[in-house]
Amino acid sequence: VIQTNISVSEIDLKNEIKLYPNPNKGSAILELGNLNSPRVEVYDSRGRRILLVNQPQRRTVINLSNASNGLFLVNIYTKNGKLLSERLTKQ
Repeated sequence: VIQTNISVSEIDLKNEIKLYPNPNKGSAILELGNLNSPRVEVYDSRGRRILLVNQPQRRTVINLSNASNGLFLVNIYTKNGKLLSERLTKQ
């Protein structure tokens, strides 16, 4: 039996987010749809924050050109305190 604690509203929030191209060669587009986010953070595979975007636009460029190739975690915070995470790969 697999049990999850994801509510319908969280699934709806995840459906608002688009992150592409993934994988990418140094930059990706994050589209937030109708999600109002106070900040977005990007972490590398070692857990180091490499990018912070305060008050991101509905369409924000995630610039990874100075980062090494690998896997990144994009944390998107909502105004009501929820955290949504997306994986992003740079090749």
